[in-house]
Amino acid sequence: MHGLTDPRLERVQVEVDDERSALIVARGIVRVLVNLSDSERCFEVATEEEVFAYPPDQVERLAEGLVLSSDSVAVVRLLQ
Repeated sequence: MHGLTDPRLERVQVEVDDERSALIVARGIVRVLVNLSDSERCFEVATEEEVFAYPPDQVERLAEGLVLSSDSVAVVRLLQ
């Protein structure tokens, strides 16, 4: 996972959505999706992205995106 081991912090992008209590951290081909709310949240995930680290009972992939249950996280990566 080259994107995660690159020490250059200027290549990290962070999106914070206070209203939805959501956080997205992107680095290279990897994105970490975090739902900090008390309810489910849907995150946009492209069909070219693979969900590869997640608690199976807290994440559901739908046509419109990835639904994370409350207080959960998923890691996705772009397939190359």
